[in-house]
Amino acid sequence: MNELISVIIPVYNEEKHIEESINSIIKQTYKNLEIIVIDDGSTDGSLDILKKFQKFDSRIALVSRENKGLITTLNEGVDLSKGVYIARMDADDISLPNRLFEQVEYLKNNAEIDIVGTQAIGIGADGKFIKNINKPRSSNEINTYMLLNSPLIHPSIVIRRKCIKLNLFDEKDYLAEDYGAWLRLNTGKNIANLKGRLIKYRIHPGSISQQKKEEQFENTKKIRKRNLINSFFIYKNEQQSNILLLHRFHYSFILVLFSFFMNNHSYLSLREYMKVCAVLLTRWYKKR
Repeated sequence: MNELISVIIPVYNEEKHIEESINSIIKQTYKNLEIIVIDDGSTDGSLDILKKFQKFDSRIALVSRENKGLITTLNEGVDLSKGVYIARMDADDISLPNRLFEQVEYLKNNAEIDIVGTQAIGIGADGKFIKNINKPRSSNEINTYMLLNSPLIHPSIVIRRKCIKLNLFDEKDYLAEDYGAWLRLNTGKNIANLKGRLIKYRIHPGSISQQKKEEQFENTKKIRKRNLINSFFIYKNEQQSNILLLHRFHYSFILVLFSFFMNNHSYLSLREYMKVCAVLLTRWYKKR
């Protein structure tokens, strides 16, 4: 069955890249799409370009209004969407032609997975290759990586609508809204990444993630504390009290990591866990 995919694309001053980005969605091999493009108060020529696309392709639903910020725009896109699946796309990235087909096929064949991302090719403002971007693939590897950072490349994801409750993204998670969302939605078994590099992800000095790296890093720490402390990443079905809470700082940091492993070992990748521990311990040691 060829279910509808809603592709949400927020746009703010992306006249240099928006044409290539929209074209990459229009030309997807999977055709049953609604393309929700929200112009978030752009002051450049982005809106004019989008209006031309809307005339050319009836699948494009264009919203233009004053600037409200990315998180509000993303939630607005989700509210407007009608698809069984919701896909994300950024206005400066490029989706490879088979991206959405491969992701939906994976979701159809893996009923336990609610969110699937892909690997990416990192490109510069000029479109030239910079580096390959890799994310963990299996749920166990992803659960482990969650201790460190977001396990998904946000503009690469496709998510089942049925798993979304109220606002998918939270204003408290500013600059790391995707990481907060995946933490809240993760059940321990429902997130995966495909092996293929199915998007070209733009890395350039003008991007928000590059301009506000330090603030993003600090907010990521707050999100981790807010979401990991209370549940301590216990994926077991039964509700149970914590053996150890991260906010009790008199406990050894090593004991925290050990307790995390004991609570969740059946949901973790041992190899990835050791890598994450090494990174976290290095960071912790440097700050002592």
